[in-house]
Amino acid sequence: MNKIGFCSGILSIIISFLQSIPLGIYFDSGISSYTSISLSMFSNNNVDFFIWGTIDQSTLVVQSWLEVNLISFFMLNLFLIITGIITIVGSTIEKMSGKAIMSLNSLLILIVIIYISIFIPLNSIELIGITIDFMGLFTSLGNGYYILIINIILALVAIRSHPLETE
Repeated sequence: MNKIGFCSGILSIIISFLQSIPLGIYFDSGISSYTSISLSMFSNNNVDFFIWGTIDQSTLVVQSWLEVNLISFFMLNLFLIITGIITIVGSTIEKMSGKAIMSLNSLLILIVIIYISIFIPLNSIELIGITIDFMGLFTSLGNGYYILIINIILALVAIRSHPLETE
């Protein structure tokens, strides 16, 4: 079993569904609260962009990509869900077919990263109603984007280290 590929699949599923990763609860002056790592891809004009949709921080309006744009829903959310599932399956297959599935994993993650980096800024007015330029995008990247970069590095290492059965 390819443990690195399994971790990459779990990471893809976590990014697809969660808004943040909770780190722990702490108590400060009798008030309990928690700290977490936000999984937003980027933030612009008080709007946080996630794989599953957007949150407007000023009005707390949550919009799914399914409501806003169907192509973005398929390119972001469904690609990462499919990536997570096939990576978990591919990490258990110790044949060339498992290695091919792991290659598909890295290709789908790369497509998601390219879509976030290029197509969202180009079509930002149609998608979300505000203009996002390339420099504005890269200056406001969030933790989720960097976790996607870590995820593709894990996927490439998983392809390289994928065990094959010897006969």
